[in-house]
Amino acid sequence: AREYLQGHLTKPVEPSHIEKDFLSITGNASALPIATKAVDRLAIAYSLAQSVRLSYWEQRIDQWVAATRTIPEDMANTGRVLLSPHRVSQMMGELFALKNQVNL
Repeated sequence: AREYLQGHLTKPVEPSHIEKDFLSITGNASALPIATKAVDRLAIAYSLAQSVRLSYWEQRIDQWVAATRTIPEDMANTGRVLLSPHRVSQMMGELFALKNQVNL
């Protein structure tokens, strides 16, 4: 996508903007010429939206993994889960709900 946009940008995309997932399109209406098909612009917008959505779910999953990291360690040390069966069922339900929400 960067190669496609390069011809329409008034200045090159800076590496710091790419690393931070930041894209700034500034300037007048000629930054993206009228000759560009609406379908192309829609595809770019859709891909950016999907990227943001995926990033959100990656963060949610990372939080889940961090919050449950001690459970396998406790099982290895003690041989059992140090949570009530009710809490284990709740956590399983949360995990299945998170899995079902990730529908890209």
